[in-house]
Amino acid sequence: MPSRTLVQHRQQHQDVTAKGEYGSFSPSTKEIRLCTDSEQTFLHELSHAIDHQLGNNDNRETGEVVAELSACFLASLYGLTANIGYTHEYIKSWSKGSHVAWAIGNALDRVKAIYCFIENWKVQNLRTG
Repeated sequence: MPSRTLVQHRQQHQDVTAKGEYGSFSPSTKEIRLCTDSEQTFLHELSHAIDHQLGNNDNRETGEVVAELSACFLASLYGLTANIGYTHEYIKSWSKGSHVAWAIGNALDRVKAIYCFIENWKVQNLRTG
């Protein structure tokens, strides 16, 4: 059963972190830090957190592709703003020379697992009545 507190969220009031990031997830503190109001950035970092919770702690390149593809998929699914062009370029930058389609194909099972985790969490924690 997933923990009720998957991550702590801290909104920072600056445009980017010292590393030039718009957000980050720390596995050690289970904390998401955001430096933007972008829904897609939040979903990207949330996807990192869930992917980590599911035991996927492999190379950074794969994790970035999974997180960005998940963010775009979830934003689209939940009616939020998704920048597909940005997602394509982001995934391309982390694909290490392989075609974007291969990187996406390799990430699909993990994207589905992240989506299922969220839906299961909603069923367990957001019951009405």
